[in-house]
Amino acid sequence: RIHTHTHTYIYIYHMAAHQSISIVGGGVTGFSLLSILSKRLPSIPVTLYTAFLPPPPPSSPSPDVRTYALSPGSVKVLSEAGVDLGSRCQPYTSMQVWDSLTPSYLRFSSSSLDLGTPNLGVCAEDSYIVSSLHEAASKLPNAKVTTDKVAKVDGSRLTTEGGDVVDSSLLIASDGGNSFVRKSQNYGCTWHDYGRTSLICTVRTSETSSVPTAFQRFFPAGPLALLPLWGGYYSIVWSTTPEHARALRGAGEAEFVDAVNSALQGGPSRYQADTGIGLVDDLASTLVNGLSLVNMNEPLGSCGPFAAPPLLDSLGSERFLLPLHAHHAGTYYKEGQVLVGDAAHGVHPMAGQGLNLGLKGVRSLADQLTEAHGSGVGLGDDHPLSCYEADRRSDVAKVMGGIHALHHVFGWEGGPGVAARSVGMTVTNMAGGLKRELARAAIGEI
Repeated sequence: RIHTHTHTYIYIYHMAAHQSISIVGGGVTGFSLLSILSKRLPSIPVTLYTAFLPPPPPSSPSPDVRTYALSPGSVKVLSEAGVDLGSRCQPYTSMQVWDSLTPSYLRFSSSSLDLGTPNLGVCAEDSYIVSSLHEAASKLPNAKVTTDKVAKVDGSRLTTEGGDVVDSSLLIASDGGNSFVRKSQNYGCTWHDYGRTSLICTVRTSETSSVPTAFQRFFPAGPLALLPLWGGYYSIVWSTTPEHARALRGAGEAEFVDAVNSALQGGPSRYQADTGIGLVDDLASTLVNGLSLVNMNEPLGSCGPFAAPPLLDSLGSERFLLPLHAHHAGTYYKEGQVLVGDAAHGVHPMAGQGLNLGLKGVRSLADQLTEAHGSGVGLGDDHPLSCYEADRRSDVAKVMGGIHALHHVFGWEGGPGVAARSVGMTVTNMAGGLKRELARAAIGEI
């Protein structure tokens, strides 16, 4: 504290000479942080601990089964980390969502809604992204990747199975939904089991489209998404009951492809109310079907008429099953350590926001640590970590709440709720301003 005749100045400074960062867990979020922090903080050693090193970038023309629908914001984060998606991605400019029980649908277009971005999103492979991130990090002198297994964590100190003890200024956990760090450090975590399973695979079609479109049809048991890839491939994510998912996985190829085509080729269906009260049923059916007829004639705010998805010809990969749940850590940080990505939160895949939320966290944490370092504040201090949590927790909670609401609303199979859902979708599709905000939310930009 320095006193003058008229002022008192307080200087807070943490010596950065011996600061370092340890990242536990690879994957897209871990490797993204490794590259971005190493670039932004070139004087600070950053070490990533991962179970295995990523293989070289895939050379096969066929895409891997594990793919993501990346928002424009996520593409920017990956670009800063050194990833050039190049030909191993498929931008899409339109998105179509429709109901299996009513004639209602929503169609988004990046150009018609003036979203300020040429694409609604980009579909890309996990394997290509991670291998590209690893390659980018290998060119940074202060970035290090090791396969030493972490056996113990205590604050910012970690101990490897080989007995090495590593003290760092900050330990970042990006070790996934079953995070070892989160569990061993007693962060607490709320879980919600949806009682649903996703079937994931790639499929092929001989049809071509001039307007790359992401499709999603909602059934009472869960949504079926068809995401465009490249070379005639699409990614399938079908969320349904565990019994149905197992039956789909066990079906022969032709039977499976027929089941997907049957589910996707069913266009908007005529609605018949079922309250059991004649006049109410007639009025509700007339309202829902009448509004939908207007909607299909491209009113103000429309991004085009309903478009049938392409007919699929064959499987492109094995079929995998993934039980669905959501989780949220009780806090995102403790003294000297912080959770990011799936270690902090996980959501239902219906909105494709899991990795996008993780990469928003990467950007937020990198911003806070960059500002802290520039101000002479310790990387593991409370201020940058609390600011990161304040920035991300409310956004994650809103997305989780919205997805949870959609899961229940589209689970209704009868009653007035179905009519209300249909009218809401139709009115939204007809209202340009409302749909623009919904589209921004769907691509993770708000």
